[in-house]
Amino acid sequence: SNYWNDLVETIQRPLDTKIHKDCVNPGDCAWQGIVWFQGENDGIALDTAESYHDHLRQLVSDLRQELHKASPYYDHAYQNPVVIVGMGAWAQSMPYGKVVYQAQADYLSKDDYAGGIPTDDLSSFYHYDAASLLILGHRVATTLQLMMTSEYPDNITAKDMESEWMGPEGDSGKAEEGKEDEYQRADKDQNEA
Repeated sequence: SNYWNDLVETIQRPLDTKIHKDCVNPGDCAWQGIVWFQGENDGIALDTAESYHDHLRQLVSDLRQELHKASPYYDHAYQNPVVIVGMGAWAQSMPYGKVVYQAQADYLSKDDYAGGIPTDDLSSFYHYDAASLLILGHRVATTLQLMMTSEYPDNITAKDMESEWMGPEGDSGKAEEGKEDEYQRADKDQNEA
């Protein structure tokens, strides 16, 4: 679609000061991760809710490949960290919102380089209020920082996240060295085909 083409074009374009003030010269900056904040519209109809997991998996895989081609910051494309912002209380109240929310949680439980941000504790309204957006931004920044630094702990706790961690209990979202998760194996198989 046009959205995908525009996104790929943006990723392939050298990062510049429009993206960040420190990106003065080509090569000064690199794409280092993905934040995905979407899903509400998929909770309206059963067919889109049921296909959300597979579409999310393919999208993240494709985005990681594009980021890796443009800025090979990590050794492998699948190592690009992904933060998925979970659907809030209002979105979960949609006809199939809980199906999408569960698809997000299922995805996170199988991707060792993905982390989830809960939002159902922030607002029960259609849009987040200013305070909720500040908390949400802090959660995203904290999660990305933890995922992208060498100080990444073996276990991120609920206290670290200021709320529940989406995904398997006690799972840090970081793969053991040399270990591939289910999605990494599938991505490699797809790329070799």
